Amino acid sequence: HPKVGTDRTAIFIPKETFGAEGGSRLTFTLNQNYNSKKHAIGKFRLLVTTDEKVEIGPPSDIGAILVLAGDKRSDEQRKRITGYFKSADKDFAAKTKELAEAKKPRPVDTKLKGHKAALAKAEQPLTIDPKLAELRRAKDLSEKQQGTIRLTAAQDIAWALINSPAFLFNR
Repeated sequence: HPKVGTDRTAIFIPKETFGAEGGSRLTFTLNQNYNSKKHAIGKFRLLVTTDEKVEIGPPSDIGAILVLAGDKRSDEQRKRITGYFKSADKDFAAKTKELAEAKKPRPVDTKLKGHKAALAKAEQPLTIDPKLAELRRAKDLSEKQQGTIRLTAAQDIAWALINSPAFLFNR
């Protein structure tokens, strides 16, 4: 082939089936008849299969997309590449299932659940005893009364008059 440094593929399909039952041995001989030290057969591989459809490497459209730089690919091209490699990965479905299992929430520990319930109960505010509430109210009123001396004096005089024997007699 006149063009140097390009990849080439050759697929040979026999006209008739061959081989013996239980397996056969195939022998391949590569001859390079070009006498030059500058040119030699590069990397090569041989594939033998019984499949009727033979595909070596990715499809041509994938190869064309892979030549482009990653930032120059369209969304459709990215989806095509992703879809191709997902389909080529035999373990992809198993890995996806394993990932979904790993993302599931863990079962709740019953002991931890009990501790959380006890903590929630302990955090509830305590109810105030009605007698304590009345005493606090009386204390607040007394403090207000101590702040107004005139009112205190007037109340003391009124109390003294109401409880005097002369007032009680005139009633």
